[in-house]
This record gives sequence, structure tokens and C-alpha cells, in this order.
Amino acid sequence: MNRIILIICIFMLGCFDVYGDSRNTLIYARISVNPKQDYSPIERMVEYVAARLGADGIAKGEVRLAKDLGQLVEWVRAGEVDWVTGTPYTVLQLNRQAGTRWLARRWKNGVTEYRTCFITRKEGAVRTLDDLRGGRIVMESADSTSGFMMPMAMLLRHPLEMVHLEGWSDPVPSGKTGYWLSGSAHATAARVAAGDVEAGAVSDQDWRNDNELPELIRKKLRVFHQTGTYPRAIEVTRPGLPAPLREHLLEILRHAHENPAGERILRAFDNTTRFDSIPEQTLQELEQADGVMRRVKGYGAP
Repeated sequence: MNRIILIICIFMLGCFDVYGDSRNTLIYARISVNPKQDYSPIERMVEYVAARLGADGIAKGEVRLAKDLGQLVEWVRAGEVDWVTGTPYTVLQLNRQAGTRWLARRWKNGVTEYRTCFITRKEGAVRTLDDLRGGRIVMESADSTSGFMMPMAMLLRHPLEMVHLEGWSDPVPSGKTGYWLSGSAHATAARVAAGDVEAGAVSDQDWRNDNELPELIRKKLRVFHQTGTYPRAIEVTRPGLPAPLREHLLEILRHAHENPAGERILRAFDNTTRFDSIPEQTLQELEQADGVMRRVKGYGAP
């Protein structure tokens, strides 16, 4: 009988360790379209942070890479992850659907904000958004802040009547503007450079990134319009994460850039410059972005 009780207790403790707040593993998650490439630098970052949370009972770090937003929401709702990085669209959806809490602002490529650039061929006739009426624009993916949400919001406010195309060459109804989703900034720019569509939408970060948009493609293009700026990347935590652990996590992130080891790890972590607390103005910008994104999704984004 005593042995049976002991087995039951061990089993219950094991379950509590996995699903309760007493677990000794800090679990980080984000969406990734290239898990093999992303995993290693993220793992080093999470291990760096976990190693400094021993006083909070953390013994190790773990990385989970989601295939899409839906999977990430499920993990947070189930309490399976503690800390998440996302673009404004991602974190606003997590806040709304899974109750996450703001943690920190991430500086990527030395900046805290970015914008969307509308691009076209250098010798093309497009000069303004009005010139897209009756034409086609390529955007990235329906869950991309810079590659869909913000440019679509601007197009709708202009106003243009937007029609989703299953393929970039599909016919566009008279007086309307067709949009097609390419899957990446590179594919968007390449389609525009080839003259297959009148315009594309990419972030200003991708526009200046030779790895994302090679000079061979970019030299054929020009920017003809831009959106306003919005936050680049935000860190959030799951609801129910113990307050002391959350506060210590924030402090470690805020000071990571201050030592050589931390700075090297940050650079490998998606070219992060530093983290800081989220300013009130940024929170207000996120609230405004939330309203914009709700309208875009209501319009019928795929």
C-alpha cells in the first residue's frame, strides 16, 4: 500500500512540474518558418537567460518553435510556454486570445520601429496608390504586420477595393485592386522586379537587407509610398507566470547587452541590439494597431 501511495505521489508531482508554476524549465516560443536555422541562436539566448534565474528555481531553458499563430496560441493557453517574441500582430492576437502580458520591447537591427515600403519597378507607371486601381499588388502573408496588416489597412483607407487573388495572374475586376500573398519579402520583390505585378509591400528592414533582397533585385525597384511606423518586436509572457520570475526575466533582458557574452548572444538572436521596458507611447501605438488589424481581418483577410 505504501508503495502504491509513493508511486501516485511521484506521478502527481511530475504532472505539477510539467503544468504548474513550480516547473524548473523556462520555456520560450515564437513562430518560425525556418526552424533548423532559427533554433541554435535562440537556444543560446534562452540558456543565457535561464542560467541567471537560479534563484527563481529555474534550472534550464527550452525552445519551442511554432509553425503558425494558431499553434502558438494553443501553447500559451495550455500554459506550455512562458515567454514569447512576436511582431505587433502576433502579440496582439496572443493578448486577445490567450491573455499574455507585456514584458519588453526588443531592438532589432538597432531600431525599435519599422514601416512598410510600397515598391514598384523603376521604369513602371505607378507613382501613387491611386495607380493601383485595376492592378495587382503582392504582399507577404496574412499574419504579417509589415507584409499584410499595415499595407492593407492603408490601401483600404485610401480607399481601394481589394480583391484576394488565388494566383498573381488571376484577372482583376474592373475598378478594383487585386492582392496576392507570396509567402516572403524576397518572393514579393522578385515578382515585382519581373514585371508580373504593379507593386509589392515589404518592410523597410527587408528593403535595406541584402540577404533578404539582393542588390540584383533591388536595383530594378523603387519605393513609391510608405506607411507610418509601428513597433518592431515585443516580448510577452503567459498569464500566471509568477511575478518575481517575470520581473527577474525583464531585468536580465534589459541588461544582457551590457556584457560581451550577452551582446554576442543578442546579436546572434535575430540581430537583437538590446531589450528595454515598453514605453507608454509604444503601448498606445499597439492599441491603435490593434484597431487597424481588427478592421483588416474583418474585411476578409485569408
